[in-house]
This record gives sequence, structure tokens and C-alpha cells, in this order.
Amino acid sequence: MTSARSSWSTRVEFGVLLTISMLALLQLAACDANDAGAGDRNLIAETQLTWSTLDDGSSFAQTSGDASGSATAFRCWASREKGFDCLRATKYNGASMPMTAVIKEHRDDLPDMSLPMPFAGEGYSCRSLLDVTEEVEGTGGTLISNRPVDLGDIWSRHHVDSYMAANHVSGVKWFPCVRVLNAILKGSLATLGTTSVSKADLRGG
Repeated sequence: MTSARSSWSTRVEFGVLLTISMLALLQLAACDANDAGAGDRNLIAETQLTWSTLDDGSSFAQTSGDASGSATAFRCWASREKGFDCLRATKYNGASMPMTAVIKEHRDDLPDMSLPMPFAGEGYSCRSLLDVTEEVEGTGGTLISNRPVDLGDIWSRHHVDSYMAANHVSGVKWFPCVRVLNAILKGSLATLGTTSVSKADLRGG
């Protein structure tokens, strides 16, 4: 009789322990799911773009940025054909030192979200990492770069477009990238949405 009771008691204790363990695992899973959900919500909030129409008819949007201060801003004008011609400015605060980059791009639609990616595709762009640098990117990486000491050292349209043609580089041709970059460096990403930048900056006139 005593042995039967002991066996029944052992089974009950095992069942209680198993139930407690299952409840603990479910609680941990719920916490992980809540953490993941919170992370997703934060990412959406940090990368979401809300567009406004400016007086010149262009559209402007800027992300709120992440905890490091990395963020992206767009200034877009409707293209003559279809889609939008845009200037994209990105501020990226990496582990070493901050970088600000300006890129010109064509987009079929105005994006709803944007990650702070400061890297350009093939063609001409500029950035600030310690020094202001303008460069031409090819399919394999940077082909040529320039660190202008003053405005007189900035590449001309003729220099960039001729270099790209001679080396069979497609992509973005020259635009007054350094001028736009300097305006942002003297202000902030929000400067991209002011009269400091205009449609002429897409092509330089």
C-alpha cells in the first residue's frame, strides 16, 4: 500500500514539475516573441518615410533615424518620362566615425521606408568621411576619387563625364554633388528639403 502511494505521489510530482517547466518555456517564448515584435516595430519607426510636398512641387521625406543617429533623407522631383529623379542623403554613424553621403538616383515610386545605406551604385557620387571625397564607381568598386581642398579643386562635369565615357562606366553622371553635400554638412539632413537645394542640383543647371 505504501509502495503504491509512493508511486502515485512520484507521478503527481513529475506531472507538476513537467507542467511548471512547460509554463516556463511558454513564458520565455512569449518574452522572445515580444522582444522580436518590439524590435520590428522599432525598425519600422526608424526607417519609415512620411512625404511632404514642397513649394517647388518636389517631395521630401526623412527617416527619424536609429539610436546611433543614422538616418536618410530624400528630395525627389517627378521625372519627365515616368517615376522620380531623387537626391538621397544618408548620415551613417558607424563604429569608427560618421559618414555623410549624397547620391542621385531614379526611382519608379516614392519609397515608404529606407535603411541608412551610404553606398552608391555605379557612376558618380560624393561623401564626407574625415574629408569630402567625390568618386566614380565601377562594377568592381571605386575607379577614381578626388579630395578637393577648395571649390576650385572639384571635378568638372566635363572631367567626370569624359572619364566615364572613356572607361565605359554607366550609371549616374556628374551633378553638383559636393555643393549639396557641403550644404548638408553645414546644416543637417533636413537641409535637403530647403531652398538650399533645388532641381538644378540634379544636373547642375
